[in-house]
Amino acid sequence: MNLIDADCSVVTSIGLDHADFLGSTRDSVAFEKAHVYRSGRPAICSDASPPGTLSKYATSIGADLWILGRDFEVIAWPQSAATQQPPQQWTYRGPTIQRASLPIPSLRGSTSCAMRRARLRRWRPCSNNFQSANRRCARACCGP
Repeated sequence: MNLIDADCSVVTSIGLDHADFLGSTRDSVAFEKAHVYRSGRPAICSDASPPGTLSKYATSIGADLWILGRDFEVIAWPQSAATQQPPQQWTYRGPTIQRASLPIPSLRGSTSCAMRRARLRRWRPCSNNFQSANRRCARACCGP
């Protein structure tokens, strides 16, 4: 049981860093992490190649699963190996929405960027219905 009933759930990565608690294989870790997903709710995975156990679990509970690279993409730019400068902006592309020239989060790193792109992704399913819970979801995605 969770303290808060989430409007959306996000798995940012699937690694073996918590093998003592989640299992010793990516399959077992993915299965355990997938349990944050909720039936009928947006379920985001920012790991571009998650093990099948994550997708199977999301499907079995009826979650709306979106996977980076399959259902949406994120492009950081400018991408220049010559300058070796970090990206200054990024673009989100999904099946029905695109947002360009988004600022890179001030807290840099892969987890911060993964959380931002996942928040932007969940804006789409929440924006169709302006009931109270969906307004909260849209504010969370568009806010700081």
